[in-house]
Amino acid sequence: MRITANMVTMARIVLLPIPCAMLLHGEGIWLWIALWIYIALGITDFIDGYMARRDGPTKLGGLLDPVADKLFIASIILPLAGRGLCPYWVAGALFSRELLITALRSSVALRDETVRTSRLAKMKTIVQMGGVGTVFLTDQFAAPVVVWMAGALAAPFGLSWLYFKIKRRDREPPFFLGPVTIGFLFWALLTRVPADTSILAQWLVIVGITWVSGLDYVLGALGLFRRTGLRSADTARSFWGLVQGGLVPCLAGLYPAAVLPLLVALSAELGTAGIDNVVVAETRTGPTRPFLAAGLGGVGLLVFVVAGSPDQVVRWMPWAASILAVWSLAIVLRYYAVHRELFRTTPKP
Repeated sequence: MRITANMVTMARIVLLPIPCAMLLHGEGIWLWIALWIYIALGITDFIDGYMARRDGPTKLGGLLDPVADKLFIASIILPLAGRGLCPYWVAGALFSRELLITALRSSVALRDETVRTSRLAKMKTIVQMGGVGTVFLTDQFAAPVVVWMAGALAAPFGLSWLYFKIKRRDREPPFFLGPVTIGFLFWALLTRVPADTSILAQWLVIVGITWVSGLDYVLGALGLFRRTGLRSADTARSFWGLVQGGLVPCLAGLYPAAVLPLLVALSAELGTAGIDNVVVAETRTGPTRPFLAAGLGGVGLLVFVVAGSPDQVVRWMPWAASILAVWSLAIVLRYYAVHRELFRTTPKP
């Protein structure tokens, strides 16, 4: 059997709960095992990218790869929130951006329009992946060790940037060299403050760059809405993005026992968003029912949290989150089943 890029991507998605559970519940050596599993799974992103270029892209691959990248971040952020290393609001801030931008992308495509994105959007994933790594290392090592690690990590990027500036003036250096170097140096400077303050500062930078990277798209979409009017499909998707991306992920930091089902639910919502982008791009139609149903499912969980007594919520939260996960999975599977023919063809070059 020939191994395809889509198989590698699916394997990465299926295996992510393993390091996620280790990061959430493990101590000592298990945390480091989780880290190395994450690194190994991250490397598969380059492998399936190479295979896709070698064998040619597919529409299914175009759906799976970005979903897998976002899920990779979610599988780290949610357990870190459950451990208390990530403020609960950070999860909401990061994933509200992901779902809202994806929803806006569908709204723009419904109008047969495009909105230009900035280069900073390319830095978002680098900052998120690198940032969660520096947060973990800040928690594990003393300040002097962090300084040495930051210097060792900054050196190759900084020297590469200088090489292009001095020896290869005919070519622009890769866009990420300078920002990554500055990021590691900033991490070293943060050793002058207590570790908790350093970790909070790192999260603020991650959230800030995540949102700034999408600001031009938000402003462009809002300008388009002013010209063409707001439609029910836009409202449904925005409602869904705020609930499932902005509010539900916050519960991971408040109820650690519910992290895994919340991760499954978020994974399903990311899948729904990716499918919707393809459906809208191909058919120029945008159903609202999946988003209303998913949004109302999230509202149901939030009502349970607010209305229930604290003891009952803590006791039943894993089960309530599991119900939401099943609901979200049913929605994404239904949405895919209805439009599965769209993913059986190879995209046009």
